[in-house]
Amino acid sequence: MRKTAFILFITLAASVYAQNAKNVLFISVDDLRPELGCYGNTQINTPNIDALAGQSMLFTNAATQQAICTPSRISMLTGLRPATTGLYNLEDKLKTNHSHIISLPHALKNAGYKTYSYGKIYHHSDDDPNAWTETPWRNVGSHYVLDHNGDTPPTESADVADSAYPDGKIADAVLAKLDAIKDQTFFLAIGFMKPHLPYTCPKQYWDQYDRNAIPLASTDQPNDIWDQSLAQWQELRNQYTGIPEIPTDLDESLTRELKHGYWACVSYVDVQIGKILQKLDDLGLRENTIVVFWSDHGYKLGEYGDWCKHTNFEVDVRIPFMFDVPGKPSGTSRRPVESVDIYPTLMELLEINNYPDNLDGLSLSSLLDNPDADWKQASFTQYPRYGGHMGTSIRTEDFRYTEYRASDGTLKAAGELYDHTVYDANNPLGVEYNNVVLDASYATELASLKEIMEAGWTGVKYGASLDVISLSDNSVSLRINNISDATTLKLFERIDDGESIEILPGHITTETQEVTINSISSGKVYYYRLKVMWDENNYAITPEISVAFENRISLIDNGFFDAPLSGTWSPRENNGGDMTYAITDNILTSTVNSLGNNFYNLGFLNSKISSFSNKNIVVTFDAKANTTAQLRLTLDFDNKQYPIIDISNSWETHTLTYNDVSSSYFQFKLWLLTAGASYEIDNIEVYYDDSTQSIDPATGEGSVLNSVSTSILNTQVKNLFDFYTFKIGNSHKLISSEPFSLLEVYSIDGCKVITSEYNSATSAQFEHGDLSKGVYIIVLDKIASKKIIL
Repeated sequence: MRKTAFILFITLAASVYAQNAKNVLFISVDDLRPELGCYGNTQINTPNIDALAGQSMLFTNAATQQAICTPSRISMLTGLRPATTGLYNLEDKLKTNHSHIISLPHALKNAGYKTYSYGKIYHHSDDDPNAWTETPWRNVGSHYVLDHNGDTPPTESADVADSAYPDGKIADAVLAKLDAIKDQTFFLAIGFMKPHLPYTCPKQYWDQYDRNAIPLASTDQPNDIWDQSLAQWQELRNQYTGIPEIPTDLDESLTRELKHGYWACVSYVDVQIGKILQKLDDLGLRENTIVVFWSDHGYKLGEYGDWCKHTNFEVDVRIPFMFDVPGKPSGTSRRPVESVDIYPTLMELLEINNYPDNLDGLSLSSLLDNPDADWKQASFTQYPRYGGHMGTSIRTEDFRYTEYRASDGTLKAAGELYDHTVYDANNPLGVEYNNVVLDASYATELASLKEIMEAGWTGVKYGASLDVISLSDNSVSLRINNISDATTLKLFERIDDGESIEILPGHITTETQEVTINSISSGKVYYYRLKVMWDENNYAITPEISVAFENRISLIDNGFFDAPLSGTWSPRENNGGDMTYAITDNILTSTVNSLGNNFYNLGFLNSKISSFSNKNIVVTFDAKANTTAQLRLTLDFDNKQYPIIDISNSWETHTLTYNDVSSSYFQFKLWLLTAGASYEIDNIEVYYDDSTQSIDPATGEGSVLNSVSTSILNTQVKNLFDFYTFKIGNSHKLISSEPFSLLEVYSIDGCKVITSEYNSATSAQFEHGDLSKGVYIIVLDKIASKKIIL
């Protein structure tokens, strides 16, 4: 929520927040791009970071504010964008330009936390000195172990211990510090310096890779871009010996050496992180410590024939980012998040209220509970260019749009538009090559992105939105959400492919919570969006929502459900009603226009067989509805009318018991009951092995798999366990709570499409390959299953 009052800061006694306070371990890695196992790279060795990801909320669409060290770190630590602070340069310091700003560590210190900085947190170690309980520690020495006669080569491999190089020294110092502060309430910030140039680390990490097997990047550049969109890789050329002046003179041998060095440094840092996390466990601190993992920006390793960072391209601004919060679920979120979101998130998680009310970021707390929760439309990144030009880039879940403008606002070139819905298994980093800004087929997307760009980051910050709350034969009612302290609201309507025009001017005020639009015609598609204004230059434009009355049944499954929605969805009785199913954020919305004002928002989760023995079966599920709804569960082999279940407007668990079930295979089906019609919304398939005729929950004898096609069910059940999956480019990764030996993937019609064997694995990754779009079932050891959607 947006704060409306400025908060004065006073130093509080530690006891105010200490009773229920959590520690914070903040891990920063310099120049680390999301080229990690948990982000889809199967060749690089990062087991400790991957393990952390497995118990964290992993953000796959995270952006830094500017792809260079100083501004990116200041923006993260202050929650303010470079455009807010005016700090865009490497030489800038917070203490010199804005000594009044209360940074994240300063706010924690004011709240009674002990705050410590080890390694590289601010770019300048003497910046923001009042934020820390002790003087920041950066006693790391040289990046070189060997004597190079005054030269500064870009790589070095020495057969020495980890502590011979800076990051090993940082890790050792942190281990000792954890011993010393284990009884304190602390914010411990750790800044590792690799894989920043020079790529120098112990030989054992170089030995993990075959240099000739490391893939090299394409040097192709995007089409139709402004001539200043890319950088000149001065950092590599100007600071290190042996690097040619002309990019085309960088031969394959040196290119491989450089990338080999980068990967070696990543694995070196991974081991140091593992030591610290293990220490946290050994001291019994893990259950009371929030762990944040973050990189200051991405990095180019030859992409576009360029090196280092310093651009607005995905490869430079996308960062690895995760939050491990005790008591919060692990998972993966595609929502567009940013470095400035870290500060307000920690304040909310730690229940600290005394911090600046003007932060540019938003708390990620809702995404830490639900990775698919409503969220802002886009992240914003900037990078200044020569001659006073500014590049600004926005990233939604599916697109990146970038503009470069002169100081007078003149647009340079046509801009850049990249479609990130086009996945490439060979490009897990999402390196952008195809600029479609001039492609007429993207005109609608381009217009929408330009509106977001025009509204700016304040416009997207508060997540204003519209929801459909009811439909009738000729009207639609909308709910207005998250307008905060706006001064003006304007509602726009577009019909089919027509122009968007303001409707109901003067009838919608900031007090309006719901609005009804009449005279809706059948056979047309209506689009609505809201313009939320704080002043003429400070406004938000919500995403369009669509409303359609069509004489057909439309099924949309966006994959937010893990298991409960399955099988063939079709209404048993239609009775002439026009019906649309849609799934959004774990809510099954069924709209039937023949039912007048009966509009159902039905949430349905966790349907399962909770116990089974001697043909006695207990079925449980959780449900809620925004209006009164009635459900009925049936068995497919009998005609019994089981009791009707009333669903309330809050989540409740419902339990149904069935005795003396006489069939070896059957389906439980759940129906939504309406006036004169009933609609199947879920089914659970159960198979009893003919030789067993029962399922013993203690031994697992028999067979049961939920939400799997019948032909997959003929297996012996030995154990039931859980696992979760997340999509990475053109592949899926899964992490299991129990070891498994066999992974199978089935199409929804029961055809096996992938089989892989493992040796007591707890994680795996498989490529989609030639699989077509659709619903698939992942089955582990024939006893645990999960539905995915490609």
